Amino acid sequence: MKKLVFAVAAVMATAAVSYAASGVITGSAHDLTGTTYQSGSTDQICVFCHTPHNAERAVPLWNRVNPTASLLYTSPTLSTEAKTATYEMDSISAFCMSCHDGVTKVGAIKNLPTNLAGVDTTYPDFGNALGTNYAAIGNDGQGLKNDHPIGFSYSVAQTQDHAESGTGGLHTIAEVKTAFGETGAYQPFYTSTGGTDQMECASCHAVHQPGTSKNFLRIENGGSALCLACHVK
Repeated sequence: MKKLVFAVAAVMATAAVSYAASGVITGSAHDLTGTTYQSGSTDQICVFCHTPHNAERAVPLWNRVNPTASLLYTSPTLSTEAKTATYEMDSISAFCMSCHDGVTKVGAIKNLPTNLAGVDTTYPDFGNALGTNYAAIGNDGQGLKNDHPIGFSYSVAQTQDHAESGTGGLHTIAEVKTAFGETGAYQPFYTSTGGTDQMECASCHAVHQPGTSKNFLRIENGGSALCLACHVK
């Protein structure tokens, strides 16, 4: 009996942790239910990004069609590596741009939400694109020409930056992790476009954690802390 009680308690504790972890997105800018963020009246939060079956991309059970690569930021002060930045349909940044390109509709999902009878349902505002300045970072589908560069190897750029850019250089990946307060297997860089340490949108943003600023930053940017986690100034 004691073992059974302990097992039940453990399951309940796990469920509580899972609920707490998923609950932070409720009411945030990534909660596309209701009408606040133009999605209609469905109460299914996860469906706008994820699906349990027949996913568009196996990881992470993706329910949206990612856009093709777009034009990225360039500048004379960028390192050679950053100047050649790009991303492909499986880059983690492409997942972000499937909403944030300023063109793709909120309801551009593969598997629609279902009603209580298990029937696929459409909603009146599914045809809206995210049109605010903060959401439409893709500049109406014209690319990321006026946004922080992504899609390049951070470690290669780090070795080049000081010599090539004259902007002070970049901290090492280990130093970035320390600044983010992360240890172990966590990496703020990703496997995409053939690399394993790519600078991507999610290097600075954690999509399920709005944070106190509500901007989904991995660390808040008071005193430019987020910028200085990578940039030596």
